[in-house]
Amino acid sequence: MYKVIAFHFLYGYIHPHFDGNGRTLRVLFTHILGQNGFDMFYYISLSEIIHSSCKRKRDYEKAFIDVEENELDLTYFIYYIQDIMIEALEILNDRVFLCVREDIVFDKVKENEIQLTKRQANILKLIAKNKNAFAMTSKKIAKRLKLSTQTILKDIRFLIDFKLLRKKQAGLKIYYELGINLIKI
Repeated sequence: MYKVIAFHFLYGYIHPHFDGNGRTLRVLFTHILGQNGFDMFYYISLSEIIHSSCKRKRDYEKAFIDVEENELDLTYFIYYIQDIMIEALEILNDRVFLCVREDIVFDKVKENEIQLTKRQANILKLIAKNKNAFAMTSKKIAKRLKLSTQTILKDIRFLIDFKLLRKKQAGLKIYYELGINLIKI
């Protein structure tokens, strides 16, 4: 992997693209990673992480400068790229986990032959793919789906009746979470 990171640095340092397009470099980097057994990087964009904030982009550029200012010691760049790659893998892991959660929920719906409306399915998807929390309030669900809270509550009651959702109270707020065991046996 260090050879691939060294390639990334050297190609970026020489930078043969007149327009400053680093995406070409990162596509090549991803391809070479994949050819060397790190094919999971085909499923996550390193550019997405590098360009997620101005600070990230400055840090990327600074990693090149640090190498140049320290007698071409690639350690600075290697550490930076490894951090980006680790973050990419964490993002990929989160995305896969959320998709698996959604699959488990809809497998249960299919297994129990429950007929859902599109709106009810959207509520389940929304909660299953909610990475910040495993539960949501009816108000937040209504806002995200651009519907009234009363309409959402009607669908939530249906989903609770079929044990697809369950009600949870924390203080004065009522949350709704998946009512399904997410461990697939």
